[in-house]
Amino acid sequence: MTTYSTCGDIINTALQELGMGSVSLAAASADQTGYQMLGLLNALGDELLRAHDWQIAERTLTFTGDGASDTFALPNDFGRQVNQTEWAASQNRPLLGPVSPQVWSWSQYGIVSAGCFYQYRILRGAYNIFPVPGVGEEFALYYITRFWVAVHGDIYNQSDRCENEDDVIAFDRRLMIAGLKAKFWAQKGFDTSALQAEFNYLLQSEKAQTQGARVIDLTNSGDHYLLGWQNIPDGSWNV
Repeated sequence: MTTYSTCGDIINTALQELGMGSVSLAAASADQTGYQMLGLLNALGDELLRAHDWQIAERTLTFTGDGASDTFALPNDFGRQVNQTEWAASQNRPLLGPVSPQVWSWSQYGIVSAGCFYQYRILRGAYNIFPVPGVGEEFALYYITRFWVAVHGDIYNQSDRCENEDDVIAFDRRLMIAGLKAKFWAQKGFDTSALQAEFNYLLQSEKAQTQGARVIDLTNSGDHYLLGWQNIPDGSWNV
């Protein structure tokens, strides 16, 4: 079960388990251990964010066409998109892409027909759509935020850095403590095999438990819930 805690608690619990004294983040700049632990904690958070599409970091992005623009700015917390979740919502059709620069150039300047599907690519921090969406055309996708810290515990004020004692971290408390211990011990040049094994176990456990899992079908005959040849009876449908 995932539990969340503050930066101060995670750092001092890790130090206690390593047999070291507690520190104050308010005076971290004047305390070598506190200063280093804070830096390692932020590094660990960045690395965990890249390691998995965590459900707690998933956000929804929507934008609407105005009939003139083909470029839509990404939010400032955008980390990466969740692949294959991009949809032209108004048309109930998936977006095609991300297309390569070559395909995009052909679409822009070649003699082509746009067809019934929109194409997209991400360029310079913005979503680019072809052809130019009409007025009111809606698009939606999921993305992973780069923010993993609630500043002073406020979920409406988030950041990608832990700086205060009472900042709350979005990752599991036990996972962060284990990872921080392994990082700190490695920086000191000590044997980290046991600490790394502990962290690896908790990381795999957290990945498995936070989002559930699909049924593994060894017969390759799983349910097909979308309409297709697998679940439409044979016959004449006057098509």
